[in-house]
Amino acid sequence: GPLDMSPFEREEMRVIGDAAADGGVETDGGTATADRLAVEPWLPHQYKWGNVAMIGLVVGILGGYIAMTTGSAFLAFGISAASLLFLNLGVEKIPVTHHMALPGSTAALAVTNGGEGSLVVALVVAAVFGVVCALFGEVFQRIFYAHGDTHWDPPAAAIVFGTFLVAVLHIAGVFPSSSWVATLGL
Repeated sequence: GPLDMSPFEREEMRVIGDAAADGGVETDGGTATADRLAVEPWLPHQYKWGNVAMIGLVVGILGGYIAMTTGSAFLAFGISAASLLFLNLGVEKIPVTHHMALPGSTAALAVTNGGEGSLVVALVVAAVFGVVCALFGEVFQRIFYAHGDTHWDPPAAAIVFGTFLVAVLHIAGVFPSSSWVATLGL
């Protein structure tokens, strides 16, 4: 199924049409070749469910703590996003965490009405949001990215999902504020 990453682990190659295999077909992104894996995870070092959940837990807590001590929902996101520089410079196995940090820190501020409430509650909520958004990003990558031929950004999807969840919880009266997330006056 679409969540199965075992073809990647077995290094199975894609089966493509004869036209592409016989010298390749010119596409808008270059020449199609037969040397691609059947399933290509977004981050080959960060796709196992337990590891993704644990990273989400830690980053959610850190994001919530940074938000509560500074009052900024964006500082943890900025630190996480800045760490992507190392990944782009070729340093392998850098965890990608900005899609866990931003929803976690936003939820921490939303549940405490801008940092005025309990630090423990904020950290628990931030941890939950970190894990949920980490796992949502992984589900999104497995469905739309790993089996596709184009880039669907899993972190962007997780951030949209997480911040939408903050808005829904505020509109439902669970969170006293929505932090920076627009709720259109609802």
